[in-house]
Amino acid sequence: MSVSLKRGLAVLVATAATVTTMSVVSPAFASSRVLYAIYPTSADCRAAGNALIRAKYARDFECLWDSPGFALWVQTVK
Repeated sequence: MSVSLKRGLAVLVATAATVTTMSVVSPAFASSRVLYAIYPTSADCRAAGNALIRAKYARDFECLWDSPGFALWVQTVK
């Protein structure tokens, strides 16, 4: 996998206070979504989201632009 999930988590910890995209996410997706990480590019975000689906951690994901980068919102498997 070309995307470092640890790097994404470190960015998340540093920038979690700046995430403001919650109102953009569709209501059906919003019911059980979690902000997983913030990535510098859309491609990194999508690669990480797809890796989480392959690992059966997530059912769905969205990558939304937010000021420091692309926020990866994940709908987790319960």
